[in-house]
Amino acid sequence: MSQQRVRHRRTDQITVLSIHYYTIAIFLYEIALSDAIETERYGTHPFARLDMLHACLKSVRRLFDEVHTISSSEWYNIPYTTWSVVGHAIVVLSRLSLYKASGWNEDYNRSSIDFATIVDALIHKFELERNHLWIEDGDMGGTSPKGGVPPQVFLMLSAKLQNIKAAQEAKYAAQIEDLGETIGSFCPNPATAFMGDDLGLTPSTALFDFFDDNLWPQFA
Repeated sequence: MSQQRVRHRRTDQITVLSIHYYTIAIFLYEIALSDAIETERYGTHPFARLDMLHACLKSVRRLFDEVHTISSSEWYNIPYTTWSVVGHAIVVLSRLSLYKASGWNEDYNRSSIDFATIVDALIHKFELERNHLWIEDGDMGGTSPKGGVPPQVFLMLSAKLQNIKAAQEAKYAAQIEDLGETIGSFCPNPATAFMGDDLGLTPSTALFDFFDDNLWPQFA
């Protein structure tokens, strides 16, 4: 193994640790999305819940910043557990993007870390790393593997992420339409605004759980 590859691997190991560090923060702060917690549990500080929501959003943003620093040589060697927490971060970000409550400026927060932008960046990264493994084959007029063929599950991921983004945009559009009909109304249960059975998502959904083909017709 070359010295450069060793350096990349060490750097990526630190990145994976950082991803799990921010995951712990997300798990701690996302409790503020739940309406099952009584207001009194937040103490006397009137903005405690909002502080937790912003801290959760900040942790999600930093987690995805770390994901995009993973080197090409190690992209397909990242453990399944890491991809699982990335999937959880996607779900939490969707909930934060659709959350509505007094004092929570969803437009500002959506501009701070836009769901569609994050998903598009992930799709681009997966496509980029997949192409990194292939070279143009001038003799055959196609492509041939340069550094190996990525696992089959990754070949499906871009399309699945597109479906996730489309589902999020549909839910947001429906939310806007509902608000237009009833000005000032809030989601009856904002903690589960994007967790309904109509979208097939649960708070514990992991990235690779999105690969069940029986799930995707529900988004049509």
